[in-house]
Amino acid sequence: MLPLVLLVPKSSPYKTADDLIAAAKATPKKINFGNAGVGSTSHLIAALFEAKARIDVTQVSYKGAAPANQDLMGSQVDIFLAPFGKAYEELQKQGKLKVLAMLNSERLES
Repeated sequence: MLPLVLLVPKSSPYKTADDLIAAAKATPKKINFGNAGVGSTSHLIAALFEAKARIDVTQVSYKGAAPANQDLMGSQVDIFLAPFGKAYEELQKQGKLKVLAMLNSERLES
């Protein structure tokens, strides 16, 4: 199973998950989370993250992960939670996306 990661566009002002949480608390509903559709893993995990962090964000539902990814890279959405597969790893290495946090119960091998 792939770990989930908290992704932001390369132009994002957020450097850490704590930065994101602080901004979301300071400006409720201003930060938007893209997701792959209502009921998708990315939607449910974003809702759980929102509840655990005690923040209020705007969920933006897409018809699948591909359009959500496009809007994330184009900075139309602020955040996207997704399984960290080879495609995201490559986009991160290319500097097209930033990973703020990995939501995994144990550390991954390098």
